[in-house]
Amino acid sequence: MITLMYSGFNIGSGAGGFIAAGMLPNLGWKAVLFLGGLLPLLMLPLLMWILPESTLYMVVRNQHKDKIARILRRAGGVFSAGTTFVLKTPVIAKKARVLQLFSNGYAKGTLVLWLTYFMGLFVIYLLNGWLPTIVRGAGFSLERAAIIAGLFQLGGTIGGLLVGNLMDRFVAKRVIALFYLMGMCCLLAQGVWGFGPTALAVLVFISGVCINGAQTGLQAFSPAFYPTEMRATGVSWMHGIGRSGAIISSSLGGVLLGMFPGATSIFIILATPALLAAITIINHQHARPAERIKGIGLNDLPALSRTMNNR
Repeated sequence: MITLMYSGFNIGSGAGGFIAAGMLPNLGWKAVLFLGGLLPLLMLPLLMWILPESTLYMVVRNQHKDKIARILRRAGGVFSAGTTFVLKTPVIAKKARVLQLFSNGYAKGTLVLWLTYFMGLFVIYLLNGWLPTIVRGAGFSLERAAIIAGLFQLGGTIGGLLVGNLMDRFVAKRVIALFYLMGMCCLLAQGVWGFGPTALAVLVFISGVCINGAQTGLQAFSPAFYPTEMRATGVSWMHGIGRSGAIISSSLGGVLLGMFPGATSIFIILATPALLAAITIINHQHARPAERIKGIGLNDLPALSRTMNNR
């Protein structure tokens, strides 16, 4: 379910490429940016109305028993009136500090998550930002370049669902590492051999399946590493470090294209961070046993069991 949720990002990004391909010739780039800014604003009231708070967070803070039961009933739970939900995790007295991410056996796992997420977003955002330019430099039209860029994100939608399904069946970190490795192979293939438009589009799509799929799987993998009282801090810092990779890659893309001219060189360069992401995540170690829940019914929820135990 987590990978399904994150696949929405790839669906939107992929659709954006196809929409931009249709809008650019007639309306120009300003209309594309206007639409991209308007849609999130239209979604804001809807999300504020229907998006629930984390049930684990509410349990730890001893909040809204009836609301917790109502949310969990959607997941198939059956609870009597007045049910009290309890975790072994102590009630949070204050916000978790970033230093806690490097104590009690969490340091190595935290650094592994940071480095993997950094490398993954480095590849994804460099391709997102510069793939149309790279494709145009190979002699394709602007519309075709936008479509090929959209295929990269569209592949991520399928990859996210596939990775999520495999993570529930096999060791999660091995699945993520395998997809990073397959993405690396696709990037190398694009860099070593020259391809026509159809073959390039297929390889870009498969690269999206692998790289974006692995990145989506990592977002589902990381929350279960931390206990509830540290989870928001741990995942937020991982995302923050990863975004720095996205920022650096966006800026570095132009430099790399200037230093290594040609449409193929950039793919060979990007194979390195994809390989590093695979190597780091395969060395991740789960620092704690799966959090056992004492409250009624909570320990039977699939979302809190398979991915947490399938390390």
